[in-house]
Amino acid sequence: MTNLSGSWNQEKVYSALVDRGERTKKSPLQRYVQLYHPQSQNTAILYRDIGMEAPVHINHRRCDDYWEKIKRCLPFFTWVSRDRGKQTVFDKYSVDDWDAFAKALNLKSVKQRNGSAKTS
Repeated sequence: MTNLSGSWNQEKVYSALVDRGERTKKSPLQRYVQLYHPQSQNTAILYRDIGMEAPVHINHRRCDDYWEKIKRCLPFFTWVSRDRGKQTVFDKYSVDDWDAFAKALNLKSVKQRNGSAKTS
């Protein structure tokens, strides 16, 4: 499912990434989708769990090129925490503006995907 209403939320962004063909993990305990491809390892992911305080996890060391493309979206993220007592693998972010986040990920609404959206 892609964005049907024009207003993005976590579930709609997750579904649009899946529809776009990004790799997913669908274990009973953890469900996530990669934010871009190709990724040889998970470097930037969105968890499906709607109740998760920080659903976006990014390993900046593994995705320098991609990070350069999305870091302008940082005003839409809030830094939450790093892994406790271990080498940091992921920085975890919450999303304040799902519409801006979807735009930064180049996600398209259903209308845009079907070619019926107006272009300026």
